[in-house]
Amino acid sequence: MKKVLALILCAVMLLASIPVMSFAAETTIKENEKLIIKNGETYTVKSGDTLYVANKGALIVEEGGKLVVNGDIITYSGSDVYIEGTLVGAKNISGSGDVVVQVRFDQLSKYVTTDGAVTVSYAFADTVSGDVNKEIPYEALDASKEDAVYVPLNSYLFVKAEIGKEEEATLGHNKYDDSLFNVYMNGAVVTFGDGNHYVQLTTAADITYDTWKGYNNYLTTFPVYLPSGEGYTVYNKTGEKDTVKVKYGTPISFYVEIDEDYDMSQYEVYIYNGYGWTGLDTSTLLGKLDPAQPDEYGYYHIPAVVGDTTVYVVGVMENETITMLGDVMTMIKNIFEMFASLFAEFFAMLGFGTATTVA
Repeated sequence: MKKVLALILCAVMLLASIPVMSFAAETTIKENEKLIIKNGETYTVKSGDTLYVANKGALIVEEGGKLVVNGDIITYSGSDVYIEGTLVGAKNISGSGDVVVQVRFDQLSKYVTTDGAVTVSYAFADTVSGDVNKEIPYEALDASKEDAVYVPLNSYLFVKAEIGKEEEATLGHNKYDDSLFNVYMNGAVVTFGDGNHYVQLTTAADITYDTWKGYNNYLTTFPVYLPSGEGYTVYNKTGEKDTVKVKYGTPISFYVEIDEDYDMSQYEVYIYNGYGWTGLDTSTLLGKLDPAQPDEYGYYHIPAVVGDTTVYVVGVMENETITMLGDVMTMIKNIFEMFASLFAEFFAMLGFGTATTVA
């Protein structure tokens, strides 16, 4: 009897030492069934578990509801998944069913009270690629209304929030910096690039905007290049050099400081549209411009900066070089005058003229 009990005890101990095997749970939303996650509810697909959505089945996350996918959701053709609330774990949803998220655009006029100050349009694409971005059609948002659309999960939303669009069209250049007017998705700032605010949609989205601060707070800042070169440096009135950032419409004054060993130079100063180009062919671009003229104190003035601007200084040379060139020119002049005198005497001897002595 004791031997039997010992064998039973050994068997129990052996079974207890074997790791417990866990099995993943599988759940299916069947045909014509709906799983609805309502406002305030949270539904979690646990890690290792799988939720299937069959043909004609539907999974709906209402606004205010939350779906957390730590495991997997697999959708079959003909099934529908509507995300109107919060989705966590979008990458874990796959299959051939239709999975869409709702994008809600808040009423723009609640943020921007000035008529026409900001116009908003939006578009969607499968990729963030700039080429696709340029080809997709944009839909204008009615500033006085809220709007909502459904788009495929993981697609990209592009929002153009354009400040003073009509004014800029009349001016023909960018007066306002659209990147300064923020667009938000679910309270977080949306990335700006290439003229758009853009974000990948991995959950439902509430799109809101900055509160309008007035036109002057959105003026574009342009770079003005004040160069330095051999024998000279360009400064603005406050002593800045190289690149100076200036807001649209702001005047700027600058002067050219010539080094002592270059102060015999007869230089010219040009101001042209564009930033940072050097070594220009003066017979082309600069050849079409008149040199800028300084005031009585030596300052040059740009009345209003309206774009990228560069100052270009031409003709600064070392005094030693100028002196040497002057000597060479004097020598050439003397040689020319000598030959002119010789030829005059030669022709006079032949009776074609009168010899002239050049002083």
